[in-house]
Amino acid sequence: PRIPTDQERQIMKKSLASNFIMCAAILCGLMPQQGHGMLNDTSQGRSITGLTKWQFVQDTSKEHSDIALPGTSAAWTDLEIPHCFRLSGLPEQSAGFYRQVFTTDSEDANKCFYLFLEGAGAVVDVFANGKHVGQHKGAYTACWFDLTPGLKFGGENEVVLRVTNRDQEAANCLSQSNLFYTNGGLYRPAWLVKTLGVHIFPDTGSTGVYLTPKNISKSSADLEVTAHVRNSMKGKVDVAVRSTITDPNGKQVGVIEEKASLQAGETRAITGRKTIANPVLWDLHDGKLYSVRTEVLIGDRVADAITERTGIRTIAMKDGHFMLNGQKVLVRGVCKHHQDEHVWNAMTSDQLKWEMNGMLDLGVNTVRFAHYPHRRFEYHLADEHGLLVWAENGLAGHRWDKGERAKRESKPTEAGEQINLEMVRQN
Repeated sequence: PRIPTDQERQIMKKSLASNFIMCAAILCGLMPQQGHGMLNDTSQGRSITGLTKWQFVQDTSKEHSDIALPGTSAAWTDLEIPHCFRLSGLPEQSAGFYRQVFTTDSEDANKCFYLFLEGAGAVVDVFANGKHVGQHKGAYTACWFDLTPGLKFGGENEVVLRVTNRDQEAANCLSQSNLFYTNGGLYRPAWLVKTLGVHIFPDTGSTGVYLTPKNISKSSADLEVTAHVRNSMKGKVDVAVRSTITDPNGKQVGVIEEKASLQAGETRAITGRKTIANPVLWDLHDGKLYSVRTEVLIGDRVADAITERTGIRTIAMKDGHFMLNGQKVLVRGVCKHHQDEHVWNAMTSDQLKWEMNGMLDLGVNTVRFAHYPHRRFEYHLADEHGLLVWAENGLAGHRWDKGERAKRESKPTEAGEQINLEMVRQN
Protein backbone atom coordinates (compact mmCIF):
# COMPACT_ATOMS: atom_id res chain seq x y z
CA PRO A 1 0.00 0.00 0.00
CA ARG A 2 1.00 3.62 -0.53
CA ILE A 3 2.84 5.26 2.38
CA PRO A 4 0.90 8.30 3.73
CA THR A 5 2.51 11.72 3.49
CA ASP A 6 3.37 13.66 6.66
CA GLN A 7 0.36 15.92 6.09
CA GLU A 8 -1.93 12.91 5.69
CA ARG A 9 -0.51 11.38 8.88
CA GLN A 10 -1.37 14.54 10.83
CA ILE A 11 -4.92 14.60 9.46
CA MET A 12 -5.35 10.91 10.24
CA LYS A 13 -3.92 11.35 13.73
CA LYS A 14 -6.33 14.17 14.58
CA SER A 15 -9.27 12.29 13.07
CA LEU A 16 -8.44 9.07 14.90
CA ALA A 17 -8.03 10.82 18.25
CA SER A 18 -11.28 12.78 17.98
CA ASN A 19 -13.29 9.80 16.76
CA PHE A 20 -11.92 7.43 19.39
CA ILE A 21 -12.49 9.90 22.23
CA MET A 22 -16.05 10.35 20.92
CA CYS A 23 -16.75 6.61 20.95
CA ALA A 24 -15.01 6.01 24.26
CA ALA A 25 -17.00 8.83 25.83
CA ILE A 26 -20.19 7.15 24.69
CA LEU A 27 -19.11 3.84 26.18
CA CYS A 28 -17.48 5.09 29.33
CA GLY A 29 -20.08 7.41 30.76
CA LEU A 30 -18.88 10.93 29.95
CA MET A 31 -22.09 11.25 27.96
CA PRO A 32 -25.56 9.95 28.87
CA GLN A 33 -25.76 6.26 28.00
CA GLN A 34 -28.72 4.44 26.53
CA GLY A 35 -28.36 1.50 24.25
CA HIS A 36 -29.45 -1.40 26.47
CA GLY A 37 -33.14 -0.58 26.85
CA MET A 38 -35.50 -3.49 27.12
CA LEU A 39 -38.47 -2.32 25.07
CA ASN A 40 -40.56 -5.28 26.18
CA ASP A 41 -39.88 -4.81 29.88
CA THR A 42 -42.66 -6.16 32.04
CA SER A 43 -45.02 -3.51 33.38
CA GLN A 44 -48.75 -3.18 33.77
CA GLY A 45 -49.03 -0.50 31.14
CA ARG A 46 -46.58 -1.28 28.31
CA SER A 47 -46.85 -3.82 25.52
CA ILE A 48 -44.79 -4.25 22.37
CA THR A 49 -45.39 -6.03 19.08
CA GLY A 50 -42.68 -6.80 16.55
CA LEU A 51 -43.79 -5.74 13.06
CA THR A 52 -42.06 -8.18 10.73
CA LYS A 53 -44.65 -8.74 7.99
CA TRP A 54 -45.37 -5.79 5.68
CA GLN A 55 -46.74 -5.05 2.23
CA PHE A 56 -44.54 -3.15 -0.22
CA VAL A 57 -44.91 -1.26 -3.48
CA GLN A 58 -42.43 0.91 -5.36
CA ASP A 59 -42.96 4.68 -5.52
CA THR A 60 -42.70 5.53 -9.22
CA SER A 61 -43.36 9.27 -8.83
CA LYS A 62 -40.80 11.86 -9.87
CA GLU A 63 -38.23 12.87 -7.29
CA HIS A 64 -39.27 15.82 -5.09
CA SER A 65 -42.91 15.54 -6.12
CA ASP A 66 -45.59 15.66 -3.42
CA ILE A 67 -46.14 12.33 -1.70
CA ALA A 68 -49.20 10.56 -3.10
CA LEU A 69 -50.17 7.48 -1.10
CA PRO A 70 -50.93 4.34 -3.14
CA GLY A 71 -54.54 3.91 -4.16
CA THR A 72 -56.81 0.88 -4.02
CA SER A 73 -55.35 -0.48 -7.28
CA ALA A 74 -51.77 -0.58 -5.95
CA ALA A 75 -50.00 -3.90 -6.55
CA TRP A 76 -48.82 -4.54 -2.99
CA THR A 77 -46.46 -7.48 -2.44
CA ASP A 78 -45.98 -9.27 0.89
CA LEU A 79 -42.53 -9.32 2.46
CA GLU A 80 -40.73 -9.52 5.79
CA ILE A 81 -38.25 -7.06 7.22
CA PRO A 82 -35.35 -6.50 7.35
CA HIS A 83 -35.74 -5.48 3.72
CA CYS A 84 -33.91 -3.21 1.32
CA PHE A 85 -34.91 -2.12 -2.16
CA ARG A 86 -32.24 -4.29 -3.83
CA LEU A 87 -33.96 -7.41 -2.46
CA SER A 88 -36.98 -6.43 -4.57
CA GLY A 89 -34.84 -5.95 -7.67
CA LEU A 90 -34.75 -2.14 -7.40
CA PRO A 91 -31.75 0.21 -7.48
CA GLU A 92 -30.46 1.31 -4.09
CA GLN A 93 -31.49 4.91 -4.78
CA SER A 94 -35.19 4.18 -5.06
CA ALA A 95 -38.32 5.00 -3.07
CA GLY A 96 -41.17 2.80 -1.87
CA PHE A 97 -44.16 2.40 0.41
CA TYR A 98 -44.53 -0.07 3.29
CA ARG A 99 -48.01 -0.86 4.59
CA GLN A 100 -49.16 -2.29 7.93
CA VAL A 101 -52.74 -2.86 9.19
CA PHE A 102 -53.69 -3.47 12.83
CA THR A 103 -56.76 -3.13 15.04
CA THR A 104 -57.28 -1.31 18.32
CA ASP A 105 -59.89 -1.76 21.05
CA SER A 106 -62.25 0.98 22.12
CA GLU A 107 -60.69 0.70 25.58
CA ASP A 108 -57.39 1.91 24.08
CA ALA A 109 -58.68 5.46 23.63
CA ASN A 110 -56.72 6.75 26.66
CA LYS A 111 -53.53 4.94 25.68
CA CYS A 112 -50.63 5.95 23.44
CA PHE A 113 -49.33 4.09 20.41
CA TYR A 114 -45.78 4.58 19.13
CA LEU A 115 -44.09 3.24 16.01
CA PHE A 116 -40.42 2.53 16.66
CA LEU A 117 -38.13 2.11 13.64
CA GLU A 118 -34.55 1.00 14.27
CA GLY A 119 -33.50 2.11 10.80
CA ALA A 120 -35.10 3.29 7.54
CA GLY A 121 -32.92 4.38 4.65
CA ALA A 122 -32.74 7.19 4.27
CA VAL A 123 -35.78 9.48 4.78
CA VAL A 124 -39.07 8.12 6.10
CA ASP A 125 -42.50 9.77 6.20
CA VAL A 126 -45.17 8.08 8.35
CA PHE A 127 -48.93 8.21 7.72
CA ALA A 128 -51.65 6.87 10.06
CA ASN A 129 -54.97 6.41 8.25
CA GLY A 130 -53.79 8.88 5.65
CA LYS A 131 -52.71 11.53 8.19
CA HIS A 132 -49.06 12.58 8.09
CA VAL A 133 -47.56 11.79 11.49
CA GLY A 134 -43.96 12.87 10.98
CA GLN A 135 -40.67 12.56 9.12
CA HIS A 136 -37.20 11.34 10.06
CA LYS A 137 -33.99 12.00 8.14
CA GLY A 138 -31.01 9.69 8.43
CA ALA A 139 -30.71 6.05 7.46
CA TYR A 140 -28.73 4.85 10.44
CA THR A 141 -30.37 6.16 13.61
CA ALA A 142 -33.61 5.03 15.18
CA CYS A 143 -36.81 7.07 15.37
CA TRP A 144 -40.17 7.01 17.16
CA PHE A 145 -43.50 8.29 15.86
CA ASP A 146 -46.58 8.97 17.99
CA LEU A 147 -49.39 7.38 16.00
CA THR A 148 -52.08 8.16 18.58
CA PRO A 149 -53.59 11.32 17.00
CA GLY A 150 -54.18 9.52 13.70
CA LEU A 151 -55.68 6.27 15.01
CA LYS A 152 -59.28 5.06 15.11
CA PHE A 153 -60.01 3.24 18.36
CA GLY A 154 -62.22 0.19 18.21
CA GLY A 155 -61.43 -0.60 14.59
CA GLU A 156 -58.89 -1.22 11.86
CA ASN A 157 -55.97 1.16 11.26
CA GLU A 158 -53.63 1.52 8.32
CA VAL A 159 -50.05 2.75 8.74
CA VAL A 160 -48.07 3.56 5.60
CA LEU A 161 -44.37 4.44 5.49
CA ARG A 162 -42.88 6.19 2.52
CA VAL A 163 -39.13 5.50 2.48
CA THR A 164 -36.84 7.21 -0.01
CA ASN A 165 -33.16 6.86 -0.77
CA ARG A 166 -33.21 8.97 -3.90
CA ASP A 167 -30.13 11.09 -4.35
CA GLN A 168 -31.68 14.55 -3.90
CA GLU A 169 -34.40 13.54 -1.43
CA ALA A 170 -31.80 11.90 0.82
CA ALA A 171 -29.28 14.73 0.55
CA ASN A 172 -27.73 16.38 3.61
CA CYS A 173 -28.52 13.62 6.09
CA LEU A 174 -25.24 11.66 6.00
CA SER A 175 -26.69 8.86 3.91
CA GLN A 176 -24.82 8.75 0.60
CA SER A 177 -21.06 8.34 0.33
CA ASN A 178 -18.28 7.08 -1.90
CA LEU A 179 -17.07 4.96 1.03
CA PHE A 180 -20.17 2.80 1.45
CA TYR A 181 -23.59 1.97 0.01
CA THR A 182 -26.79 3.06 1.70
CA ASN A 183 -29.26 0.47 0.49
CA GLY A 184 -32.61 2.17 0.93
CA GLY A 185 -35.56 0.50 2.59
CA LEU A 186 -36.92 -0.66 5.93
CA TYR A 187 -33.78 -2.63 6.69
CA ARG A 188 -33.85 -2.81 10.51
CA PRO A 189 -36.56 -4.03 12.94
CA ALA A 190 -39.83 -2.16 13.54
CA TRP A 191 -42.05 -2.24 16.63
CA LEU A 192 -45.49 -1.10 17.76
CA VAL A 193 -45.37 0.06 21.40
CA LYS A 194 -48.54 0.68 23.43
CA THR A 195 -48.39 2.56 26.74
CA LEU A 196 -50.71 4.10 29.27
CA GLY A 197 -51.35 7.82 29.13
CA VAL A 198 -48.55 8.39 31.67
CA HIS A 199 -45.37 6.74 30.44
CA ILE A 200 -41.64 6.97 29.80
CA PHE A 201 -41.31 9.09 26.67
CA PRO A 202 -38.92 7.93 23.88
CA ASP A 203 -36.71 11.01 23.80
CA THR A 204 -34.58 11.49 20.65
CA GLY A 205 -35.22 7.96 19.42
CA SER A 206 -34.09 6.40 22.70
CA THR A 207 -36.14 4.46 25.25
CA GLY A 208 -36.27 7.64 27.34
CA VAL A 209 -33.98 6.49 30.18
CA TYR A 210 -30.35 7.63 30.39
CA LEU A 211 -27.64 6.33 32.71
CA THR A 212 -24.55 8.45 33.40
CA PRO A 213 -21.78 7.18 35.70
CA LYS A 214 -19.78 10.02 37.30
CA ASN A 215 -16.99 10.56 39.83
CA ILE A 216 -15.65 7.05 39.31
CA SER A 217 -12.96 5.63 41.61
CA LYS A 218 -12.12 2.23 43.07
CA SER A 219 -14.02 3.06 46.25
CA SER A 220 -17.19 4.65 44.81
CA ALA A 221 -19.06 5.88 41.76
CA ASP A 222 -22.12 8.06 41.28
CA LEU A 223 -24.80 6.80 38.93
CA GLU A 224 -27.16 9.43 37.55
CA VAL A 225 -30.49 8.21 36.14
CA THR A 226 -32.67 10.47 34.00
CA ALA A 227 -36.14 9.41 32.84
CA HIS A 228 -38.26 11.43 30.43
CA VAL A 229 -41.85 11.07 31.62
CA ARG A 230 -44.92 12.23 29.67
CA ASN A 231 -48.42 12.92 30.92
CA SER A 232 -50.74 12.74 27.91
CA MET A 233 -53.85 12.80 30.09
CA LYS A 234 -56.22 15.77 30.41
CA GLY A 235 -55.42 16.53 34.06
CA LYS A 236 -52.45 16.85 36.40
CA VAL A 237 -50.84 13.62 37.61
CA ASP A 238 -48.54 13.02 40.58
CA VAL A 239 -45.88 10.41 39.85
CA ALA A 240 -42.92 8.76 41.51
CA VAL A 241 -39.96 7.63 39.40
CA ARG A 242 -38.16 4.73 41.07
CA SER A 243 -34.91 3.23 39.76
CA THR A 244 -33.58 0.01 41.24
CA ILE A 245 -29.86 -0.64 40.65
CA THR A 246 -28.48 -4.18 40.44
CA ASP A 247 -24.76 -4.93 40.16
CA PRO A 248 -23.22 -7.37 37.63
CA ASN A 249 -23.52 -10.20 40.18
CA GLY A 250 -27.28 -9.73 40.56
CA LYS A 251 -27.12 -7.95 43.93
CA GLN A 252 -29.34 -4.91 44.54
CA VAL A 253 -27.05 -2.00 45.44
CA GLY A 254 -29.36 0.99 45.52
CA VAL A 255 -32.75 2.57 44.90
CA ILE A 256 -33.42 6.09 43.64
CA GLU A 257 -36.86 7.66 43.95
CA GLU A 258 -37.93 11.10 42.76
CA LYS A 259 -41.42 12.59 42.81
CA ALA A 260 -43.01 15.07 40.43
CA SER A 261 -46.35 16.63 39.48
CA LEU A 262 -46.91 16.67 35.73
CA GLN A 263 -49.40 19.00 34.14
CA ALA A 264 -51.65 17.80 31.32
CA GLY A 265 -49.56 17.32 28.17
CA GLU A 266 -46.26 17.87 29.98
CA THR A 267 -43.07 15.90 29.31
CA ARG A 268 -40.32 16.28 31.90
CA ALA A 269 -36.82 14.91 32.44
CA ILE A 270 -36.65 13.63 36.04
CA THR A 271 -33.16 12.97 37.40
CA GLY A 272 -31.87 11.19 40.49
CA ARG A 273 -28.44 10.06 41.65
CA LYS A 274 -27.05 7.25 43.79
CA THR A 275 -23.54 6.59 45.09
CA ILE A 276 -22.36 3.01 44.58
CA ALA A 277 -19.69 1.71 46.94
CA ASN A 278 -16.78 -0.32 45.53
CA PRO A 279 -18.09 -0.41 41.97
CA VAL A 280 -17.41 -3.40 39.74
CA LEU A 281 -15.65 -1.96 36.69
CA TRP A 282 -16.34 -2.82 33.07
CA ASP A 283 -13.14 -3.88 31.32
CA LEU A 284 -11.81 -5.37 28.11
CA HIS A 285 -13.26 -8.85 27.47
CA ASP A 286 -14.96 -8.56 30.85
CA GLY A 287 -18.24 -6.78 30.16
CA LYS A 288 -19.55 -6.34 33.69
CA LEU A 289 -22.83 -4.40 33.42
CA TYR A 290 -25.07 -2.78 36.02
CA SER A 291 -28.82 -3.11 35.46
CA VAL A 292 -31.26 -0.31 36.28
CA ARG A 293 -35.03 -0.86 36.23
CA THR A 294 -36.82 2.48 36.12
CA GLU A 295 -40.51 2.51 37.02
CA VAL A 296 -43.12 5.26 36.83
CA LEU A 297 -45.63 4.86 39.65
CA ILE A 298 -49.02 6.48 40.14
CA GLY A 299 -49.79 5.73 43.75
CA ASP A 300 -48.84 2.08 44.22
CA ARG A 301 -49.41 1.12 40.58
CA VAL A 302 -46.56 0.73 38.10
CA ALA A 303 -47.68 2.62 35.00
CA ASP A 304 -44.54 1.98 32.96
CA ALA A 305 -41.07 0.49 33.29
CA ILE A 306 -37.83 0.34 31.30
CA THR A 307 -34.64 -1.55 32.11
CA GLU A 308 -31.26 -0.20 31.01
CA ARG A 309 -27.74 -1.51 31.53
CA THR A 310 -24.42 0.28 31.70
CA GLY A 311 -20.80 -0.38 32.53
CA ILE A 312 -18.84 1.74 34.98
CA ARG A 313 -15.35 2.60 33.72
CA THR A 314 -12.97 5.53 33.28
CA ILE A 315 -11.17 6.76 30.17
CA ALA A 316 -8.41 9.29 29.54
CA MET A 317 -5.75 10.25 27.01
CA LYS A 318 -2.32 10.45 28.70
CA ASP A 319 0.96 11.11 26.91
CA GLY A 320 -0.61 10.07 23.63
CA HIS A 321 -1.98 6.82 25.02
CA PHE A 322 -5.55 5.72 25.54
CA MET A 323 -6.21 4.77 29.17
CA LEU A 324 -9.06 2.53 30.37
CA ASN A 325 -9.56 2.29 34.14
CA GLY A 326 -6.12 3.86 34.57
CA GLN A 327 -4.38 1.26 32.40
CA LYS A 328 -2.77 1.84 29.00
CA VAL A 329 -4.64 0.11 26.17
CA LEU A 330 -3.20 -0.75 22.77
CA VAL A 331 -6.18 -0.71 20.45
CA ARG A 332 -6.39 -3.87 18.34
CA GLY A 333 -9.47 -4.28 16.21
CA VAL A 334 -11.31 -4.32 12.91
CA CYS A 335 -13.49 -2.03 10.81
CA LYS A 336 -16.99 -3.40 10.35
CA HIS A 337 -19.96 -2.38 8.23
CA HIS A 338 -23.63 -3.18 8.82
CA GLN A 339 -23.70 -5.04 5.51
CA ASP A 340 -23.62 -8.53 4.02
CA GLU A 341 -22.71 -9.55 0.48
CA HIS A 342 -26.06 -11.32 0.03
CA VAL A 343 -28.63 -9.12 1.79
CA TRP A 344 -26.75 -5.80 1.83
CA ASN A 345 -27.90 -3.69 4.82
CA ALA A 346 -30.86 -5.95 5.69
CA MET A 347 -29.02 -8.07 8.25
CA THR A 348 -30.69 -10.21 10.91
CA SER A 349 -29.74 -10.46 14.57
CA ASP A 350 -28.27 -13.92 13.98
CA GLN A 351 -26.01 -12.57 11.26
CA LEU A 352 -24.79 -9.79 13.51
CA LYS A 353 -24.10 -12.29 16.32
CA TRP A 354 -22.15 -14.47 13.89
CA GLU A 355 -19.97 -11.51 12.92
CA MET A 356 -19.41 -10.59 16.56
CA ASN A 357 -18.33 -14.13 17.37
CA GLY A 358 -15.88 -14.02 14.48
CA MET A 359 -14.30 -10.83 15.81
CA LEU A 360 -14.03 -12.34 19.28
CA ASP A 361 -12.30 -15.39 17.79
CA LEU A 362 -9.76 -13.02 16.24
CA GLY A 363 -8.99 -11.65 19.71
CA VAL A 364 -9.87 -8.01 18.98
CA ASN A 365 -10.47 -5.55 21.80
CA THR A 366 -12.04 -2.82 19.63
CA VAL A 367 -14.49 -2.66 16.76
CA ARG A 368 -14.90 0.34 14.51
CA PHE A 369 -18.54 0.61 13.41
CA ALA A 370 -17.78 2.22 10.07
CA HIS A 371 -18.89 4.70 8.84
CA TYR A 372 -22.26 5.43 10.43
CA PRO A 373 -24.32 4.55 13.52
CA HIS A 374 -24.96 0.81 13.61
CA ARG A 375 -27.98 -0.96 14.99
CA ARG A 376 -28.00 -0.61 18.78
CA PHE A 377 -28.11 -4.41 19.04
CA GLU A 378 -24.44 -4.37 18.00
CA TYR A 379 -23.54 -1.87 20.73
CA HIS A 380 -25.28 -4.23 23.17
CA LEU A 381 -23.12 -7.13 22.04
CA ALA A 382 -19.94 -5.08 22.28
CA ASP A 383 -20.70 -3.96 25.83
CA GLU A 384 -21.60 -7.50 26.90
CA HIS A 385 -18.36 -8.94 25.49
CA GLY A 386 -16.11 -6.13 26.75
CA LEU A 387 -15.20 -4.54 23.41
CA LEU A 388 -14.44 -0.86 22.89
CA VAL A 389 -16.44 0.80 20.10
CA TRP A 390 -15.35 3.46 17.64
CA ALA A 391 -18.54 5.24 16.54
CA GLU A 392 -19.00 7.44 13.47
CA ASN A 393 -21.81 9.48 11.99
CA GLY A 394 -20.97 9.29 8.28
CA LEU A 395 -19.52 12.77 7.69
CA ALA A 396 -16.05 11.40 6.94
CA GLY A 397 -17.30 9.82 3.75
CA HIS A 398 -18.64 13.14 2.57
CA ARG A 399 -15.50 15.09 3.34
CA TRP A 400 -13.35 12.60 1.47
CA ASP A 401 -15.64 12.64 -1.56
CA LYS A 402 -14.02 14.53 -4.43
CA GLY A 403 -17.11 14.55 -6.63
CA GLU A 404 -20.34 16.53 -6.76
CA ARG A 405 -21.43 15.47 -3.27
CA ALA A 406 -18.39 17.12 -1.68
CA LYS A 407 -19.67 20.49 -2.88
CA ARG A 408 -23.10 20.18 -1.34
CA GLU A 409 -22.77 17.79 1.63
CA SER A 410 -19.35 18.28 3.20
CA LYS A 411 -20.37 20.76 5.91
CA PRO A 412 -22.46 20.28 9.07
CA THR A 413 -26.22 20.55 8.60
CA GLU A 414 -29.19 20.64 10.96
CA ALA A 415 -30.04 17.04 10.05
CA GLY A 416 -26.43 16.01 10.57
CA GLU A 417 -26.34 17.56 14.02
CA GLN A 418 -29.58 15.76 14.89
CA ILE A 419 -28.08 12.45 13.75
CA ASN A 420 -25.03 13.11 15.96
CA LEU A 421 -27.31 13.70 18.95
CA GLU A 422 -29.35 10.58 18.17
CA MET A 423 -26.24 8.44 17.81
CA VAL A 424 -25.05 9.37 21.31
CA ARG A 425 -28.39 9.26 23.11
CA GLN A 426 -29.58 6.03 21.53
CA ASN A 427 -26.41 4.01 22.02
